[in-house]
Amino acid sequence: LKFSFLVFSASSPNPAMGTPVKTGVVGFGMAAQTFHCPLIAATAGLDLAYIVQRTSDTGKEKYPAVSILRSLTELLATDCALVVLATPSSAHYEQGKEVLRAGKHLVIDKPFTVTAKEAEELVALAKEKGVVLTAFQNRRWDAGFLTLLQEKDKLGMITEYECRFDRYRPDVAVRWREDPLPGSGILYDLAPHLVDQGVALFGPPSAVRGDLRVQRPGAKVDDYCEVDLRWDDRPGLKVVLKASMLVRSLGPHLVVHGTEGSLVKIGLDPQEDALKAGGIPGSPGWGAEPEPHWSTVTTRDGTTTRTSVPGNYLAYYENVADCVQRGAPGDLVIPPEHAALVIRVVEAAVASSAAGALVRL
Repeated sequence: LKFSFLVFSASSPNPAMGTPVKTGVVGFGMAAQTFHCPLIAATAGLDLAYIVQRTSDTGKEKYPAVSILRSLTELLATDCALVVLATPSSAHYEQGKEVLRAGKHLVIDKPFTVTAKEAEELVALAKEKGVVLTAFQNRRWDAGFLTLLQEKDKLGMITEYECRFDRYRPDVAVRWREDPLPGSGILYDLAPHLVDQGVALFGPPSAVRGDLRVQRPGAKVDDYCEVDLRWDDRPGLKVVLKASMLVRSLGPHLVVHGTEGSLVKIGLDPQEDALKAGGIPGSPGWGAEPEPHWSTVTTRDGTTTRTSVPGNYLAYYENVADCVQRGAPGDLVIPPEHAALVIRVVEAAVASSAAGALVRL
């Protein structure tokens, strides 16, 4: 499996030039409302045609042109070509099998599945059916990550990489992610983003050390995680990925050291907040970060502040639309094999934390 720094941008040649792909979103919770539906609606190559809601019609209030359906079975009987699963993690595998067996293209919100075995079965089924299958790893297009790709050569050989995804949410919310279910907890919620970026940069790791903790009073699932990745061929490389729900005073999001310099990035990408506020993806200024969140790069020539490359989650769905229209699943930026590897790493982190030992992949 080949890994690269590839990202697909709105300026890429001929993105999604064919007939818009009829798309159906299953579920209309936070993930669908904040991310999937706005991004699909703003993607020229996609047609947000269906939303599956079991009882409510709120999706049609927001998107009047869509048809509201009550089940995945109903959706699979339509002319929908691309299905997006924005459902609880524990449902991804069974629903994913149903979609792929129907010959539909499929996007699965992260985490891709709960286990690596489930992920590998979906990958094999997608190949058998010749359809596009991918995970929603939108944070490959975070401003901070894109800026690191632009600046990394100035750092020389990278020796240490630490990325944190911290929040301050001291109260345990009433939602499935806080319930003791398969695929719940902060590791499955946020670590897939961190692992995706780390593996995209450095390739498949050889071993994983995980540390999961329950820190908030009343919490039933992990709300702190640390994942340490190791490579046999680069024993000096230190990669640490962390996420917490109890960080009131945020530190750096990204700290990278190399033989020639260092990069430090403050603050999370602004696109999630912009989407929650009703912003239109791709509109003027979309994804631009305020100056306090720009990265600093320090080399022998001194320290400079680097304007952030604008984040661009829209590019994720442009790539999906392009691959579906051309029948080219091999051109996915997030191929299903990569999504399955991310889950292997996450699953290994769970096993490592439980055993208090390094787990080899």
